Amino acid sequence: MIEGTDAQDKVIQPAPVYRKWLIVGGLVLVILVLVVLTLPMMSRWLQADLSVSAERVRIGTVTREDLVHDVSVQAVVVAGDSPTLYSEHAGNIQLDVNVGDRVGPQQVVAHLANPEIHNLLDQEISNYSRLAIEVEREEILNKQQALENQRALDVATVQLTAAKREARRAAIAHSSDAISDIDLETANDELTSAQFTFDHAKSFLALDQERMDFELRTKRLSLERQGLMVENLERQAEELRIRSPVAGIVGNIDVDQRTNIMPGQKIMTIVDVSLFELDAQVPQSYADDIDIGMRAEVTIDGSNQGATVTSISPEILDNQVLVRMKFEGEPPMDLRRNQRVNTRIVLREIPDVLVVPRGQFLSSGGGRIAYVIDDESIARRTSIQTGAQGSSSVEITQGLSAGDRIILSNTESFQDYASVLITQ
Repeated sequence: MIEGTDAQDKVIQPAPVYRKWLIVGGLVLVILVLVVLTLPMMSRWLQADLSVSAERVRIGTVTREDLVHDVSVQAVVVAGDSPTLYSEHAGNIQLDVNVGDRVGPQQVVAHLANPEIHNLLDQEISNYSRLAIEVEREEILNKQQALENQRALDVATVQLTAAKREARRAAIAHSSDAISDIDLETANDELTSAQFTFDHAKSFLALDQERMDFELRTKRLSLERQGLMVENLERQAEELRIRSPVAGIVGNIDVDQRTNIMPGQKIMTIVDVSLFELDAQVPQSYADDIDIGMRAEVTIDGSNQGATVTSISPEILDNQVLVRMKFEGEPPMDLRRNQRVNTRIVLREIPDVLVVPRGQFLSSGGGRIAYVIDDESIARRTSIQTGAQGSSSVEITQGLSAGDRIILSNTESFQDYASVLITQ
């Protein structure tokens, strides 16, 4: 006999009707809660034309503060004075410095070997010594001749005095008929002769003194001329020692060691480290705002150094203007020519204005459109007007208020929609 499954069967009692209504009521309640919770979000979705994740945008807050209108550029360190040394003469050059060495003013940086100039100098110095001895000899001879001429004048003076005395004695004797007329005339003739001798000796003394002065002056002029020749050769010999005109750093060396060079050949360049300046290419849009004397700030190795705008190029190349700046005080000692440094030129300082951090919204919206985020995280397209722009912030002249939050990043992806939902 086959047994049935009666022993495994179980009687199930039907569920009460009220349990069905509890389940239905619970589902309705959950649906209502979900509707209440999602209603604001649905409302925001309905208000917005587009949704963007908050991770994809950068948000900034409008504040009221002082704005520094500046422009940040990259400047190049240039030498305000970099004299180039040239050879004055031909010769074999010996360099005493290397590229990058620091030199002082008038320091010898190279030598030129030129035996011809040194030989000529020795010869002319010898000639100068010879002429100097001739001048001294001429001075001694002149003194000797002047003494001889003075002796002759003194003798003539004594003879004239004696002749005058004899003429007086003869006149007295003749008046007393002690001598004849012939003796009186003889005494007078001797007086006349003595007078002529005295006059000639006196004239000869003056004339011979002029001759001696002339000859001595001629020899002194020859000595002076020879001295000028010696000075010229000494100058040429000194020019063989090439000196640095300024304190600075050896820039470029254009000749090789121990080579023969020609007159006028370029030797080296000395960079004056005390006159380092800065050249910066500034966009043309800022050309009208920059003026001579404006303050600038140079960042070098993390530290700031003051500078001043000294000149502005009158021409525009590649939509840029060349601006030159000079350091305030001594430039940093570790600067190098053609080194690039970050520079900020302060155009003006505007107090108490609405500012917002700089962002790509300026270019995507042309500086006339901004998306302002409200309390519901909806960014609404708003017309604005911008003013002065600094390196990190921009002035808002119309359309925004202090405390407003705006999208700073590029808004081209918003496709000019009036409202965009910013989702978390």
